[in-house]
Amino acid sequence: MCYPAEHVHGTFIPNWALWWLLELDAYRARTGDEETVAATRPALWERLCTEFGPSRDAARTWPDVPPSNAIVGAYLRLELLLRDGRAEQCLRECRGFFLPMVRLTGTLWENLSPQASLNHGFASFAAWLIRRALAASPRPDRRNGG
Repeated sequence: MCYPAEHVHGTFIPNWALWWLLELDAYRARTGDEETVAATRPALWERLCTEFGPSRDAARTWPDVPPSNAIVGAYLRLELLLRDGRAEQCLRECRGFFLPMVRLTGTLWENLSPQASLNHGFASFAAWLIRRALAASPRPDRRNGG
């Protein structure tokens, strides 16, 4: 598990960072340890929101942290951005993750690179994310000159 102090050999598994946020909530619910959560979550979440995502240059920014893949990494990240009220960022990152796929093959893929299924059913989750982000995002009223 990824709860504080429960890491194997005291190490941190970098590509589990997004799961760790969810685990931290479960830890708080199970133990009532608000102090640890209050000290840890905001700094980690802000770092994940600003320093990671589809535009991250993994060779320069956190080079020891491998890039995440689609299902556990990108989809979970986008879902968490929406839950945190970051609809505009979610839409930008959807473009960053999915537009290169659509431009290359016209489909959404199993992975973020074309090494597996290039027409994967679970990737339809992107449409659900985009729909929810658009509904939550302020948009100009084109009919009234906005």
